[in-house]
Amino acid sequence: MKKYFVGLCWNEEYKPYFHLKDYESGLDEFIDIPQELLIERINQKICIGTINPYTSEYISCNNIIEDSSSQCNHCKYMFDFYKCVRCHGDDCYVKNGDVLKYCNTPHYVYLAYFPNGKIKVGTASEIKKYNRLLEQGAIFSIFIAKTPTGKIARQIEKNVIDNGITGAVTTTYKMKNIVFDSEEKLIRKELIEKYKDILKLFAGDNKKYLIEPEFNSFNEIKDKIDNNMLLSNIQVNLFDEENKQIKPYIIKKEFDRIFGVYLFCVGKVLAVKNNGIIELIDTKKMEGYLFEFKNIKNLNTDRVIKFLGG
Repeated sequence: MKKYFVGLCWNEEYKPYFHLKDYESGLDEFIDIPQELLIERINQKICIGTINPYTSEYISCNNIIEDSSSQCNHCKYMFDFYKCVRCHGDDCYVKNGDVLKYCNTPHYVYLAYFPNGKIKVGTASEIKKYNRLLEQGAIFSIFIAKTPTGKIARQIEKNVIDNGITGAVTTTYKMKNIVFDSEEKLIRKELIEKYKDILKLFAGDNKKYLIEPEFNSFNEIKDKIDNNMLLSNIQVNLFDEENKQIKPYIIKKEFDRIFGVYLFCVGKVLAVKNNGIIELIDTKKMEGYLFEFKNIKNLNTDRVIKFLGG
């Protein structure tokens, strides 16, 4: 069956699924990720559509586009939300009413912990704060501020970035550091210590928006990563500490053909086992392309899906 790959998404139950568009009917489909994958790319690409940031309504599109983009210009500029991506809470140049209404909803500022001690700061609207963490592949995080608007959240984020905490972690880094080297209690402690450092930075009006840290963890995802990526035999170092032995794996750079047993998803990364070899795939690079899909089963295709990327 020929279908366009729109994206790897997460639902309100923190479960991953594929958003596809049928080649013949043009209908959007939302399917559970099959246990056995056989996907072959066809050299054609369409716009993945866009999302109303305020209503979370997904707007489909059928325009053919070039390989270098994932959206046509119509969808890219339908909402001028793209102006918000690099916003740091200074002057606002947005004119779209729904984008302005979105910015004037409550937002959170979070710190997310990634393996090997990488911590990033980010923002999320209140209505999709957990989904935002799932999209980022942020298994462990804390919310450190709650603000009445996105503008103020961006100001706090910028203040944190200016003091040495990154605002971005690449998918390549996430795939190269797929397994957590620290236990949850140590990660929690490190995030809280970083929050205490941030407290020392703040003075003025924005300090009142800092909150008692709210710790978040998606242990079900972590368990799936550990169960599939770690060798069963445990080695102990000179300090009687367990050394986690990671199974060999590859980061798949080409996606003309994806074949294997589905293992897990984290963020936008898909993990499969192909002839005994674990492959990690950045599904962002698949978005918009036409594929021949096999071994799939549709879910309720008229189901309303919210929080789809964005």
